[in-house]
Amino acid sequence: IDTSNRITADPIRKTAEVVNGRFMPSTTARRELQALEFISSRSDLFGLRNPAGELRLEREESDNLGMAHLRFTQTFEGLRVWGCQKVVHFDSDGSIYLVAGQNIHTPSISTTPTVSVSTAERAAYLDAEPVFDGRAVRSESELLVYPDGIVPRLAWLITFYGVDIGVIRYRVF
Repeated sequence: IDTSNRITADPIRKTAEVVNGRFMPSTTARRELQALEFISSRSDLFGLRNPAGELRLEREESDNLGMAHLRFTQTFEGLRVWGCQKVVHFDSDGSIYLVAGQNIHTPSISTTPTVSVSTAERAAYLDAEPVFDGRAVRSESELLVYPDGIVPRLAWLITFYGVDIGVIRYRVF
């Protein structure tokens, strides 16, 4: 990185939200690997122990200016980390000029739930029931890491959808 970097940090999570500057990858590998190399080289900014194992490429897009944009989702032991994504932007010359988005430090938590999915679904339905007022709903459940302030926690995300009442989505963690 050159000395003209600008870094904006998340004051709660103590990780970089925006890194703006120039970084020329040292390899001619795929952009995905170049992006991970950069993030790995700056563990002081991002707090990830193993970016290649913790960031999953969701999509890569190129624009009409020859720039590429790679969107990664943070995971931990295969579980999605709620609300944590990084977007790595490449200029047309192949340099990385911007990394933006939120992440948490690599968690140190168990990924074995102490609450079963059926128990979580029942508790979530009690919270959601007044919204749906007894009408039909369908639900989806996902075990994930929830960044609760600075202390990440294992959580069930239960999402309810109205079946016969239009487009309603209600989430319970």
